[in-house]
Order: sequence, then structure tokens, then C-alpha cells
Amino acid sequence: MPATPPSGGMGNGPWPLTPALNSVSVTLDGNGNGTVSLGPQHVREHFQVDSASVAVAPLAGQSAPLKQASCSVYVGTSVNASTFFGTSVTGSTGDTCSVGQDIQTGQLVFAVWAGGDVGAVATMSLNGQRTIGAPAGS
Repeated sequence: MPATPPSGGMGNGPWPLTPALNSVSVTLDGNGNGTVSLGPQHVREHFQVDSASVAVAPLAGQSAPLKQASCSVYVGTSVNASTFFGTSVTGSTGDTCSVGQDIQTGQLVFAVWAGGDVGAVATMSLNGQRTIGAPAGS
């Protein structure tokens, strides 16, 4: 979950969405599949998401994933055809999907991996900015 925005006269942002604070991971299941989601958690918080980066860490003793998972990115309230943003065929070795969306509380960015290494850890990181209240220029 993202860190709480600074308080005490710091204004409404923007603050950077950094991978260290805005990443989420899942262990791929028995079929090599997994889903994560991440989005604003605080009232009036907005994420201005430039991109979503995805990758899968190699299993212990491996230098790279054995299977190359695909990874699909969705933006909205659920995973469905109308919220689909794009698919990467390099969801294990890593890729970045351009998003370019303002996401409000209640909306999420989803990453859905399919066909990766069973038991490997897949991670999505968001890049961009966060604000409280509508972003400047909105």
C-alpha cells in the first residue's frame, strides 16, 4: 500500500509514485498465474500513472525465469475487456506498459500474469505522481 501523503503544510502534492512505495507482488500459482492490483487508498487521492512496470523474479538457483509469462494490464474497477490496456509477452523478464491515466480512489491498475514459473514472485510497480484533490490543470 502506498505511504500516507506528507502532512503539516505540505500542500496537495504532487509527490512521486516511486517503485519502492508503489509496488505490489504475488507468488504465481500452480499454473504460473497471478494477479495484483494497486491504486489510491486515501480520500481524494489521485494517481497520475505514467506507466506500470512488470517483472518476475527468478526462482532460487536460477539466473532468469525459465518460463516467459505474458502479463496484461487493466485500469479501472475490475479486470474485463473494457478496462484492458495492453499485454506484454515479456511479463517475466520485464516490460513497461504506458498508462497515462489519472486514477481516483476506487480505481486500480491490475497486472495479470499467465504461464510463468510456478512459485516465482511477480511484481508490478507504478510510476508517475500522486496528489490529494484533483491534479493541477484538471
